[in-house]
Amino acid sequence: MIYRSIHSLLFVAPLIAGAYASGLFYLAEQSIIPITLFQLALVGLVGGFILLKFLSVDSSFELYGMEKWYALFLGLIFLSCVYTPERQQAVFYAIRFSVLLGMTYFIYNIIQETEHLKIGVYAFIGSGVIVALINLYQIYTNPEILAFNYLKQGVRIIRSTGAENDPNVFASNFFTPILICVAWIGTTTKKWFRLVLFGFAGVMLASVLLSYSRSAWVSLFVGILTIQLFQRKNPILLYGAIALFVVFLISPTVQNLVLSLWDRIVGLFVGGGDDSTKFRVVLAMGALTMIADSYLLGVGFQGFSTYFQYLYPPQETQWIFEPHNDFYMVFAELGLLGFLLFVVIMYLIYRQALESMQWFRRIHENAWIQAVGLGFLASFVSYMIFAQFISGLMLNSLFMILVALIFSLSKFTDQSRI
Repeated sequence: MIYRSIHSLLFVAPLIAGAYASGLFYLAEQSIIPITLFQLALVGLVGGFILLKFLSVDSSFELYGMEKWYALFLGLIFLSCVYTPERQQAVFYAIRFSVLLGMTYFIYNIIQETEHLKIGVYAFIGSGVIVALINLYQIYTNPEILAFNYLKQGVRIIRSTGAENDPNVFASNFFTPILICVAWIGTTTKKWFRLVLFGFAGVMLASVLLSYSRSAWVSLFVGILTIQLFQRKNPILLYGAIALFVVFLISPTVQNLVLSLWDRIVGLFVGGGDDSTKFRVVLAMGALTMIADSYLLGVGFQGFSTYFQYLYPPQETQWIFEPHNDFYMVFAELGLLGFLLFVVIMYLIYRQALESMQWFRRIHENAWIQAVGLGFLASFVSYMIFAQFISGLMLNSLFMILVALIFSLSKFTDQSRI
């Protein structure tokens, strides 16, 4: 097939790179809808795929088995747009979510061989390292950025330019490349290559730490523990402890930074006067009120923030009214049925990631594909933990690409069973 010879090098890799680049800058920031490289790459993926299908006289299109669940969930979303207090925004985001779901199927059809999957994985790691280096360079050349981020403690983040100013979402973009590197460290037998992977993971981890996003820290930590659960001999924790100890001894700046990071972690669990923690509780209580007031039917897609301000005037919550949890947001907006559908969809994706990982660990001697399977699983787990602190999974392009790659990997388990 013609499209199989071009595969993900021309389509999936630019899409992943575009998703990362969109967090750095807009192409047309002053337009009504700012244009990003991700949008252009997505148009190129769909247009190029259709053109290559036409040229190869091939009308086949593969599905990965989630269609009925997606259809039910989307149907409920569009139905709720009738009664939501934010109809225009709801329709716009419902269409955007539909497009991202469609994107997962195009990626699934483009990736037909493990070599194609490799390009996607390398694009994840390469893009993550580049964006992390750019971020670290900005902080190095502008020390006031670090001071501001420390004072704001994850509320906002300074970047010279960019579409992504939320430190939590910015930090979550590194989940997949970091965890693939960590899993790969546990499968490769080459010590020099372990050090290279540790260096890549370390650069990205530094960006995550300097975001002061406790949500990302906890999520990533759980992801690494997931890898440790399956790879008992993975040396990543030993490497990390040695590197941190050495740098801590020789750098007063790192000593102060570690202490501030520790205070930030402790604050996540003890609460106290931390506004971020306090208002998360208020948001959760507001969600329960919405669920009760709507008789478990929900207030409508994208209606959480508007309805929340009826319950709690913005002045009382320091103008914080966006939901900080995907699960209670879906429950409050789409009711019991929407919540159950959302949980089922997340469970089925998790089960697919787990089955693929276990299959390749049992029968495949290729260390790379074992690492990818475990990295995908750990990444999905990290995103699920992250969704307990920050909402937005349904519109997160990198998370949706991860979903596409999880099902693409499962394609190779089916092939190996034949």
